[in-house]
Amino acid sequence: MPDPVLSVRNISKSFGTVRALTDVRFDVRAGEVHALMGENGAGKSTLMNILGGVFQPDRGEILLKGQLQRIAGPAAAQALGIGLVHQEIALCPDMSVAENIFMAETNASRAMWMKPADLRQRAEAALAELHPVPAGEKVGDLPIASQQIVEIAKALTLKCDVLIFDEPTAALSETESQSLFRIIARLKARGIAIIYISHRMAEIFALADRITVFRDGGYVDTLDAANTDPEEVAAKMVGRPLLDLYPPRREASEAEPVLTVENLSDNGCLRDVSLAIRPGEILGLGGLIGSGRTETAQAICGLSKRRSGRIFHNGKEISQADYLSSISQGIVYLSEDRKGSGIFLDLSIAQNISALDLRRVSGRLAVNRTAEAAQAEAMRDRLGIRCADVHQSVGTLSGGNQQKVALAKLLAVEPKVLFVDEPTRGVDIGAKAQIYAILRSLADQGSAIVMISSEMTELIGVSDRIVVLHEGRVAGEVSGEGMTEENIMHLASGLGSARAGPVDHSQEISSASR
Repeated sequence: MPDPVLSVRNISKSFGTVRALTDVRFDVRAGEVHALMGENGAGKSTLMNILGGVFQPDRGEILLKGQLQRIAGPAAAQALGIGLVHQEIALCPDMSVAENIFMAETNASRAMWMKPADLRQRAEAALAELHPVPAGEKVGDLPIASQQIVEIAKALTLKCDVLIFDEPTAALSETESQSLFRIIARLKARGIAIIYISHRMAEIFALADRITVFRDGGYVDTLDAANTDPEEVAAKMVGRPLLDLYPPRREASEAEPVLTVENLSDNGCLRDVSLAIRPGEILGLGGLIGSGRTETAQAICGLSKRRSGRIFHNGKEISQADYLSSISQGIVYLSEDRKGSGIFLDLSIAQNISALDLRRVSGRLAVNRTAEAAQAEAMRDRLGIRCADVHQSVGTLSGGNQQKVALAKLLAVEPKVLFVDEPTRGVDIGAKAQIYAILRSLADQGSAIVMISSEMTELIGVSDRIVVLHEGRVAGEVSGEGMTEENIMHLASGLGSARAGPVDHSQEISSASR
């Protein structure tokens, strides 16, 4: 058994009165993928930020190649050969893709003095293995998925002995994720030690050699991936067996549509999109990144302008409107980019939850803070938001708890039509089950849900039917036994009608990682 490249011993960390880590241990060996799993708030990202030099531990030891180290900051971590792909994208939006990728180099001064054309050429080479992204384009102008690819490419340019991936596929399509898995396999073969954090069980069991589980900031167990299964890992994460991840589907709704879209086009990628959304159903919106899923939702909700097409709400045509108008009609949108547009990081949980409609918690002249806090406490209990209290800043919460706050903000206005874009991005398996149950409960109460997800098993497991987009058009619809990965990918790739019959794709991720 080789000695670990990196070890942590009895690491503890607190933020004020909140204990994030208590005497945790973890190690990773050269040439292995060691997965770190746990619910949101279990301490995974806190430990990775300590290893990346972002936080300093309160106590404990870090050993790199057997030598005791103090990692004073991110630059020190890079100098020691530790690279970190953050869960929350940490790029400079006003700089180009190429400039962002090479900003993290130890010899950054060399990159700064390179000719722009040479810098772009190097960036294009770094991106080629992942997914084409315009190297000269401003990062702030890119969609969230492309920004995630830039974040990964930035880390891959570093000369690392240890490379940490914190939810790297949360915003990626299946195709882009498989490209990343192939790169990880090559890095592993070169002897690089890889720490991998993900809530996607299929990824963990396709990639990992060992799995360590944290719960409530403490160490639980380390397991050989070959000798365990998702059920055992999930039970260790939540402290109990986890039954029935996906709620039962409804019978096909015969109700009149609550929202009908006819020939919707915008000034970008959408071309004659038509669909109907019925009360009491969860409609999945599938397709590859760039297919127009998010653009469709935003155009319907008034977050972007439509060039042509008609939208009917309860049989009445909606004129070209803005998002405020949509909210007033009970039509809301959960952004895929919670950090950029889903929540206000500097405001409290209570202030975030009340933000869409302050009238619900206001008196004649001002916000009633008691009513605002009561509303937030009810949502905290309903969604299982982990926090010290509802006056805590959202920016201090884990990524998954931030996502729950973003969802709570929508639920506070009692919507009738919800567009939820990647609703479980960065959320642990226990919280996923909660969110699925909440969405199903809302549907059972008569709300119409449109869910966009890049996670195929989630899209199939939660939806009553799925409309698939390809290059801004509706490629087709699947339901019942036709909701298979093969059928969805067939339509999403522009290959025509869905094929008949279910197909077992359980080996796809595994083969992609080899």
